[in-house]
Amino acid sequence: MGFLMIPLAYIIGRWIDGAGSSGPLITGAVTGVISILIFCGMKEIEPRLQLQEQFVNRRY
Repeated sequence: MGFLMIPLAYIIGRWIDGAGSSGPLITGAVTGVISILIFCGMKEIEPRLQLQEQFVNRRY
């Protein structure tokens, strides 16, 4: 995760230095709304009954 976050933070920092803070803030807000809409549209998948039985019938 750090391999992605550190370079991304550097790139965004350079963007803010060059363009000001309004561009990155607007982009972050728009992508946040898009991600919320995508996740709200997803349905939870019910596990298969066979997998549930395997975990229930397991003896520890």
